[in-house]
Amino acid sequence: MVQPSAPQRTEVVRLIESRFGVHPQHPWARTPDYAVFRHPPQQRWFAVLMPELPGRVIGHPAGERVDLLNLKADPRMIGSLIDHRHFFPAYHMNKEHWYSVWLDGSLGADTLLPLLEISHRLTAPSLPKSPKSQNPANADL
Repeated sequence: MVQPSAPQRTEVVRLIESRFGVHPQHPWARTPDYAVFRHPPQQRWFAVLMPELPGRVIGHPAGERVDLLNLKADPRMIGSLIDHRHFFPAYHMNKEHWYSVWLDGSLGADTLLPLLEISHRLTAPSLPKSPKSQNPANADL
């Protein structure tokens, strides 16, 4: 039985902090170890870390505990990622746009960082339209 990898949880938090400059937030009093990572200032989530979940949430034996990281991706990418070994339909999120990564220690930063970057990019705040593009008189410009 593979046990949750607390060192990998720590590694993921450090990876997110160093790459994106954000720190984990712990919004739920009932689950203080759960962490969300957000874009400032709009506060849109791009990653959710949920440690010590019952293994049954990803089809593992009931006595097993698993650490999951939820990330956002294009639905077409999610379909090709889900392998029920490392990547699963999202736990507690929209399964069309989010998926869960099992942090069992078998995936390194070289795999996780590109996935984090995709999630970060897809959840980034939209840039405001320029005033020129909003003016119908400029449609032919």
